[in-house]
Amino acid sequence: MYRLKEIPHPYDSKPATIIKKCAKHIRLTCLAYQKTTTFSKTVISLIIMTLSIPLHPLNAQTYKINKYGLQLIKDWSGYQTRIKMDSDLALMPLDSLIPDLKTDFVYATKNNFTHTILYQRPRAYLRKPAALALQKIAQQLRPLGYGLLIYDAYRPYNVTEKMWQVVPDNRYAADPKHGSGHNKGISVDLSLYSLQTGKAVPMPTEFDNFTSKAHQGYQNLPDSIIKNRALLKKFMEAGGFSPLSTEWWHFSYPNKTSRGHPYLLMDLNFDALSGQKQ
Repeated sequence: MYRLKEIPHPYDSKPATIIKKCAKHIRLTCLAYQKTTTFSKTVISLIIMTLSIPLHPLNAQTYKINKYGLQLIKDWSGYQTRIKMDSDLALMPLDSLIPDLKTDFVYATKNNFTHTILYQRPRAYLRKPAALALQKIAQQLRPLGYGLLIYDAYRPYNVTEKMWQVVPDNRYAADPKHGSGHNKGISVDLSLYSLQTGKAVPMPTEFDNFTSKAHQGYQNLPDSIIKNRALLKKFMEAGGFSPLSTEWWHFSYPNKTSRGHPYLLMDLNFDALSGQKQ
């Protein structure tokens, strides 16, 4: 009886190689088809059906490889191709989900640690699962009298490169050799504000304070401020986010979708995400 050889899965190789290998095995399968049992014919039919499935777009060349060997989405079409296959890969604007959201985009001004404008016309985006999780957190905080204040969410990869030139310290800035959770749309810098007064809740430091006082474990603070920090951390962790030990404001969501697809680094500016040309 003809024994089928192991057939490579279509998603494991380059398209040209896949086609050649599959064509060879299909020809051999067809030659043996007349000599097989009914059960074997059924198995062969299933194999042929599997091989006829189109290549998964997520494995197509939807990204560029940068000088560090990182996979980087730099164009709108690559981004769209990926989210068509997994909607969790989509970036969602937080202000469309959280009506009382407040923002303070210091990186769109010169009032930040680089003293330069790092991006223009920003909007707070996170990947779909992270955005929906943050929406739920906001809903839980609202009855307690608190709203969310966003400093930064998704940021283009080129901004991370600029930040590293100013502060090449991975305690406070992401090394471009690895990229940032912000570049993937799964990290957010945020605080709380009072819904009654509209003012930011007192925290250990101002945003982007690169001292030990900004660390999650720093204790030489008034009890009220420690409680504010703990409240933010408690709700963020309960919502699925992980804190960064050196920054009380920084939290990240898991790096894979429910289907197991990783979030790639992105370098699309905010005009592109809003539907305008880059």
